[in-house]
Parts: sequence; structure tokens; C-alpha cells
Amino acid sequence: MGCMNEGMVKIKIMLPGSDWYTFKAETVWAEPLGDNLYKMGNSPFFADNISYHDVIFAIAPGEGEPLIFKSVRKRSGNSTYRIMLAGDTTYEAFCGYMEPLVGMGCSYEDIKKFHFSCRVPADIPLNEVEAFLRNGAGNGILIYEASHRYNAKEEL
Repeated sequence: MGCMNEGMVKIKIMLPGSDWYTFKAETVWAEPLGDNLYKMGNSPFFADNISYHDVIFAIAPGEGEPLIFKSVRKRSGNSTYRIMLAGDTTYEAFCGYMEPLVGMGCSYEDIKKFHFSCRVPADIPLNEVEAFLRNGAGNGILIYEASHRYNAKEEL
């Protein structure tokens, strides 16, 4: 088996600033599709309105410069939630709490076992996911917000 990101390219997404982070950009992996179009290879942690497998448009401002995200061209139907541990919640307790969501088909990645990006596939009802996350927030386990909540009515 080859490298997980084999055939993928890095794309920089400029960030507007938030209470959730202090950096100016986030780098994601994407699969080149041609014509400056790329399929997202991971869920972003901090960029809003982009989800796993969305098709995005990106360009390099100059020769040899990194690709810069410009827009979403086609939605995958996936949604993304940004999560942080609350209070004294341990990584292990968080992982245990998230087991039902993972059992439904959601997945998550972490940065330093504190910041999480939760991927919700298109076929999972968002109201159930949000009720689960609200419960976790209400019980002091996590803090969350929707970074991209797919809505078929907003299809590009």
C-alpha cells in the first residue's frame, strides 16, 4: 500500500480569523481532476463552507507558488463540524463519547487530540448528528459548531 496522500496536492485556504484559531491559512489535501479543479481529500479543520469530497477550484498565483483555494464548484453532500474538547474532557473520554456517531458512519480527525474535524456523510440525518453534539455540549464534553452544513437547496 502506497502513501495515503499519493497523487494528492496541497491547497492553501485563506482564513478570515475566528475565536477558534489564530492562523491565516489552512492547508488541505486534494486530488487533481484537471482544469484547476480538485476533489477534497480531507475535511478542513478551520475553513468554512467546504467538506470532504467537494470539488473545488484552485489556482497558483505564480510559477512554483502553492495552489490557493478560490471556490467550491460541486458539493459532495457531506457536512463538516468543528469540535473542541470542553473543560477537563480527556481525548479518551471524547473518543468513547463519539462511538455512536462513528457507528452511524461519521469520522473525525484531530489536531493535538484537542481540535477535531468531524465528517458527516450525505446519508446521515444532520438533525440526529446535531442533537448528539448538543447533548455532548450540554454535558460539558465538547464545544462544536457547523463549519459546513450541506443543504441540497443551496446546490451550486
